[in-house]
Amino acid sequence: MIVTVFGAGATEQGVFHESLNFAALQRVPVLFVCENNGLAVHSQQSARQSYNVLELAKVYGLPVTSIAEGYDDHIVFKRMQSIVSRVRTTSQPQLVEIKTFRYKEHVGPGEDWDAGYRHRQDLVRWQQQDPLINRSDLVARFEHSIREEIAEAVMFAEASQWPSEEALLTDVI
Repeated sequence: MIVTVFGAGATEQGVFHESLNFAALQRVPVLFVCENNGLAVHSQQSARQSYNVLELAKVYGLPVTSIAEGYDDHIVFKRMQSIVSRVRTTSQPQLVEIKTFRYKEHVGPGEDWDAGYRHRQDLVRWQQQDPLINRSDLVARFEHSIREEIAEAVMFAEASQWPSEEALLTDVI
């Protein structure tokens, strides 16, 4: 099974449509996960897109699911468990849209509240539901093992050799 995660703005690209079409036709077990924060670059999504991501995926014959409670790790986990199981069992691609919020500007660590396309009050509302803020006990319980896993992955990557030129086209269809 393959999982690909992208923002709703990426659905404006032709490769998104090609990927949905190919996965549907070839019955590739892909889970397309769209993190939808309602924005596309520096504008409201509704000002850039005349379509609904879920309805668009249905056109390609994909089952779709929307998880409006993207702030709730328990709900997302439970819903994703059954979706992953379904993709593995059926080898049929599926699209999941998870509603979320963007804390910082489109690219980078800065803030863009003065740009006028979003409002700080929305940030405050989202933070009131954010488990990374509100569940410090949960964060503390897993933080060490997460940091350790990241450090191991970085060490593995840094110690790994670069692939050879011959390997460049390996497994390319």
